[in-house]
Amino acid sequence: MAAAKRTRKRVGPIITIKPEELAREFPRSKNVSYAAGTTIFKEGSKAECCYLIIQGKVQILKKKQRGGGRPSRRGETK
Repeated sequence: MAAAKRTRKRVGPIITIKPEELAREFPRSKNVSYAAGTTIFKEGSKAECCYLIIQGKVQILKKKQRGGGRPSRRGETK
């Protein structure tokens, strides 16, 4: 069986917003930093907030039907 091909996509910013505009538009928002390799949320967990990636990289894993995980999408900010 052939190995699954992994793809990496560099995703540019969806929107460009200055920090002061972000604070004004989303006054209840807060900056949070995570160490590399930290799980921020898990598939199937209740949505309690929205994440905006300001700087860094993110990897999103989707579980296979039979368990395990595979990268389904990757993104990186400039």
